[in-house]
Amino acid sequence: MFWKRLIYYIPLFIFILFGCASPYRDEEPAVYAAYVDAYYIVNPVTHKQYDLIVVLDMTTTVRPSDKLPEQLKELQPQPEPSTVSNFLSSNRRYFGGFTTNRIRNGLDGRRPMNPNLKFSIEHVLISDSALEEIIGTGGYREFRRRFPHAHGFIAFSKVGFNPEMSEALLFFENWWGFEAGEGFLVLLRKNVNGWSVMDRVTAWVS
Repeated sequence: MFWKRLIYYIPLFIFILFGCASPYRDEEPAVYAAYVDAYYIVNPVTHKQYDLIVVLDMTTTVRPSDKLPEQLKELQPQPEPSTVSNFLSSNRRYFGGFTTNRIRNGLDGRRPMNPNLKFSIEHVLISDSALEEIIGTGGYREFRRRFPHAHGFIAFSKVGFNPEMSEALLFFENWWGFEAGEGFLVLLRKNVNGWSVMDRVTAWVS
């Protein structure tokens, strides 16, 4: 009797674990691409397009949790409460509390990057260990030697959505040197033409 009941509930468990998550997973790459196309792939000084995007293969490690409430208030228009709630739950522990322990910051709440990333230019995923090996070998000069057509490397948080999948909230970071980088909280909305950036707030600058 027990096994019959278990077999009955297995499809339900599979739906809960994978079916409910798939819309978020499927829509994330389009959200990431919309932000990158709008703000990242063109050099703001030379106005030339970069040829490569280097993306961390895990979600971003630097968290703005101590200033997050103020940053959310700065976004115009204001994100829906459901979007914020999903953003926080998708990045739970990651945005859930401030700690000065950098090692813990790097371990808590990180998740593998969405495997379906697709941008208008070529991209490569890079692991923490590979990045540490490059920086340890020759600093950012070595990074630029290996990836001469990229503007440093970038990382994303998981994306938070509203139930209608028409609004998205994410955190984006870009590093291009020692003490040289920036992070943004980004609000996007979807229309008939796809996702568009509505506003972004600077979370940190180095």
